[in-house]
Amino acid sequence: MSDVLKEAQAAITAGFDGANLDIFNGKTADNAWSAYHWSRSYIGSSKTVDDLLVERADPREALYNTNGFGAKTPVIGQPGNSEQAMMTQTVNYPAWLSKIGA
Repeated sequence: MSDVLKEAQAAITAGFDGANLDIFNGKTADNAWSAYHWSRSYIGSSKTVDDLLVERADPREALYNTNGFGAKTPVIGQPGNSEQAMMTQTVNYPAWLSKIGA
């Protein structure tokens, strides 16, 4: 950790003030996740990703596993499940998708 802090301080001292990704404006340039969503008209959170987030107590888990379609039982995509692969508006999706186009 001390090496990380030392390197971060060296970057700041050298003039680094952060990475700005304002090239993705949602109108003429989408980030990769948004572009994928718009080209497929869906994107779902997989059980693999959810399991990893839960295992690590990652606070973003709730953002990646949003029951945005109001299903009685939230559906997390199972790798290799061909039935789920055909589902639309059922499999949970990342919460930020509900903000796209809003």
